[in-house]
Amino acid sequence: MKSIWDPWTGKNDNNRTPGDIAIQLYQEHFCIATILEAFIEKTQLDFKTLNEYVFNKVPSEFLDMSVARFNLILAKMIRLGYLKDNIDPKNIKFEITDLGIQMWQQQTFQSLAAASFFSYQSQLLNIESHNLNKTSVTLNKSVLILTAFSLIVAIASIIIAVYSLRK
Repeated sequence: MKSIWDPWTGKNDNNRTPGDIAIQLYQEHFCIATILEAFIEKTQLDFKTLNEYVFNKVPSEFLDMSVARFNLILAKMIRLGYLKDNIDPKNIKFEITDLGIQMWQQQTFQSLAAASFFSYQSQLLNIESHNLNKTSVTLNKSVLILTAFSLIVAIASIIIAVYSLRK
């Protein structure tokens, strides 16, 4: 019988790249920061107003984010205590909590969004740098072969010149 402390030995079917993870964290932190910002003017917003505010503020590349993912971010914020949901038979309303106000005042998620964005940009630069390194290695090998060939031609030229002078 296995203990709960035994290492996981299952198969990893996760094909997510570090870039995928970085962009997901960036999107999540940016959305949380934007949701908290939506409550600046009113402490209570309905679902439609909150959606409109967020999707008018986020960058255009976020527009491919699914509604389910956005709803999961809202659910996470409720579970963490940043928002309260007031379910009215006609409409769902969200209210910012004191903890949510503190998080917004401290710029916690704005900072996390910026850090995630720079992490994502760094990941893109790392990929580009890796590709440039591969190209550089290939170019260096080609130049090395060309240099060796030039050396052989130079030695052959010297041998021919010396041989011609002896005759």
